Amino acid sequence: MSRLSNLRARVSSQAKEAAIPVVLGVLTFFGVTGGRILRPRNIAWLSEGDAVQYFLSWHFFRNSQWGFPLGSNPKYGAEIGSSIAYADNLPLFAFPLKVVTRWLPDPFQYFGIWILCCFVLHAWFAWLLVGLLTRERFLRGCGAALFLFAPPFLWRLNGHYQLLGQWLLLAALYLCLGPRNRARGAAWPLLAFTVSLVHSYLTAMVLGLWLSDWLRRVFHDGRTRADFVQLFVVPAVVLLALWQAGLFMVGEGVLKSGFGLYRMNLTSLVDASGWSYLLHDLPEAAGDYEGFNFFGLGGLLLALAALPALKEAWPGVRRRKQYWPLLLLSAGFTLFAISNRVGLADRSYVVPLSPAWVARANTLRSSGRVFWPVFYLLLWVVLRALCQRYRPRVAAALVFAAVLVQAADSSAGWWPIRQRLMVAGSTWRSPLESAFWSQVPANYDEIRLVPTRNIARHHAVFGYFAAMHGMSTDSVYLARVDKNKLKRAKQEAQLAVQKGSYTPRTLYILERSYEAAARRTVQPSGLLQDIDGFLVLAPDWQCRPACRTRQTTEENCSLNCP
Repeated sequence: MSRLSNLRARVSSQAKEAAIPVVLGVLTFFGVTGGRILRPRNIAWLSEGDAVQYFLSWHFFRNSQWGFPLGSNPKYGAEIGSSIAYADNLPLFAFPLKVVTRWLPDPFQYFGIWILCCFVLHAWFAWLLVGLLTRERFLRGCGAALFLFAPPFLWRLNGHYQLLGQWLLLAALYLCLGPRNRARGAAWPLLAFTVSLVHSYLTAMVLGLWLSDWLRRVFHDGRTRADFVQLFVVPAVVLLALWQAGLFMVGEGVLKSGFGLYRMNLTSLVDASGWSYLLHDLPEAAGDYEGFNFFGLGGLLLALAALPALKEAWPGVRRRKQYWPLLLLSAGFTLFAISNRVGLADRSYVVPLSPAWVARANTLRSSGRVFWPVFYLLLWVVLRALCQRYRPRVAAALVFAAVLVQAADSSAGWWPIRQRLMVAGSTWRSPLESAFWSQVPANYDEIRLVPTRNIARHHAVFGYFAAMHGMSTDSVYLARVDKNKLKRAKQEAQLAVQKGSYTPRTLYILERSYEAAARRTVQPSGLLQDIDGFLVLAPDWQCRPACRTRQTTEENCSLNCP
């Protein structure tokens, strides 16, 4: 009986301990977001900015037939369409939810659920990381809370919801710093596969951390067969996941400009950028927001308290060669984040790089994000120094005070985001109010913009209309597009206007510069008219079934069909 009682007590204790980070993550989620985004039919908060493409891409994807690769999404983009990966969607959630889409409400969004998962998992892996330093529950909880209120994490609530998956970086750091036996099992392949179905930037960072850990194991802990198997398995599962997510569907479109613009400023760790009531914002360049890595007022105060211990710890780190691969990787991440256009406040200093290297770096053009693993490693090192220098109660008091300061002071940044996330509704506002639009879905299968372009001015208006009525469209917002496909689609659309050779059952929205050419080529059975402020060309509008069967004389309807 005593043995059974001991087992029950141990299980109960472990369950209570495991519940701490879960409760911490849930409470922080509701405190920061308000919780309304959890409602599956609430899509109002996804109607602006980058979030538009997330919801529309998912809605088109769930209502399309499965393609190959699995992430292909042809109705969202027509000829220039590619995959959900390039609408910054979440294959990790989109794939399984598409399987059960017939049982889901319409509309349906899973991004609120994803964000809640991110808060909980962020707290969970932060709990594990701090657990490498101390077993004191209160201190571990405070340390995990400090990770939760990391400004670079919360800042992504601005609309980059996939990038809230920074718990994947914490999981990778735990494998690098934690028990050695975990790193040799299935943990790295599983983590690599998961992150590949979330976001390419996070994938690159996790792969870097895996490689540093692999080098540490091989050159310091001794070579094993499992290590060499992992060397092939991890890249293989990453390639498989990226392929099926559709990341290889745009050819040269993967490369874009921006490296050196979306960098990390040298002042980033101390530049509040609107995330502090007490610290002043520092000058910065236009694209430096992508390199936002503010340590937070609480974090900075904690670093000052740990500074004496940090000085003492450095010689020990230099002697422990097993840390060198991780330190070298951190230095590499930092240099890449800074880029070759080094920013110091509002000044820039250019380090010459060959165009070929810049072109390669443009694959991860928002280089400022790549500092995140280093950010969390620095935060962990600060906590480690505190745990080594002070008694547990003193260290817990310091970290608890830092969390309170961090949460309160950083609300200068996250509270306005919370206000935006509190909107609710199952529809989006639309300027398309004319009765004309109610007749469009029965007569047309597709909406095209002329000229064809990615991220047109009114892409959300017609993308939303097409999505809600089961139509396809090239009115899209994609992170990357195939340049050749885009060029060809532009030429075909312009030729259609010039020659009047319009695709059957396709509605065209024209820019004003094409009006003169369209009036010359539109057929008598077609309609070219300004409707709700948009120049609409509806081929064969007067021949639609309602006109032929009802024999009416309603406006814009006759029997004068070719």
